[in-house]
Amino acid sequence: MENDGIENSTCCKIPHTNREFWVKKIQRNQARDIEQQHRLARLGWHCITIWECELKPSLREQTLDSLAFTLNHIWLEDHGAKVKSYSPSDDVDMRVPLAAEGEMEYEGRKNEEKRKEP
Repeated sequence: MENDGIENSTCCKIPHTNREFWVKKIQRNQARDIEQQHRLARLGWHCITIWECELKPSLREQTLDSLAFTLNHIWLEDHGAKVKSYSPSDDVDMRVPLAAEGEMEYEGRKNEEKRKEP
């Protein structure tokens, strides 16, 4: 491969014929895309690029999860929400994080509440 800064990827192959033309065209497109994204950002827009190859069945779920995370993060930042990362303390078992009462304890209260009703 020539040292032109453009590499083949799994979803984008540079043609072998007239390679110099295609490399220059791709570089111009990349520079144009960056400038347009900056222009849109100055107007308050957010740009997210999803490549067709990222929607193939083997990557689709990961891509959509990443998109959902990014959109949520953008929304929180745009609406002034404080974004804070939490790290569990050493004494918390994060293999099965639960934030609920045990079933027996809950059922007991539920039955107790029924008995109190007139």
